[in-house]
Amino acid sequence: MTLITETIPDNLEEFYFNWMGEKSPILGVVGENLIYSYADDMSRDYKGGLWDFRQLSNGGFYTFPKIDRIVGRHPDFGDIELSGQAFGLAVSMMTVNHLCWMQRLSEKPYYRLLAYLSQVDCEGQAIFPEAGKVHMMLD
Repeated sequence: MTLITETIPDNLEEFYFNWMGEKSPILGVVGENLIYSYADDMSRDYKGGLWDFRQLSNGGFYTFPKIDRIVGRHPDFGDIELSGQAFGLAVSMMTVNHLCWMQRLSEKPYYRLLAYLSQVDCEGQAIFPEAGKVHMMLD
């Protein structure tokens, strides 16, 4: 089964608080700050800017900066060039994982993103073009 990436619902405010604030609206604010903090930590190139949201057909969600390319950094693998969407997926996964552990939330949002990232076609090729790079960023 292929998971289809969808654009966000018309009501961005409702989506945002459903996204990060499932237990408490304050998690939306905490999550937003974590997103920007992880983005800054994971790339020397990140200088802020506008972000876009995506909701997945399996109930997952992620956000990404509206940029074409960015160089991510990893302590073991060095610099990794990624699209803005791939970088945002890695940052979102780090943020969701952080919130799951620190706030004792369900880990389902993280595993939904992982399922999306780990999809392969009938020939065993990753459906998400930069899946390997995102996995490297998370390692």
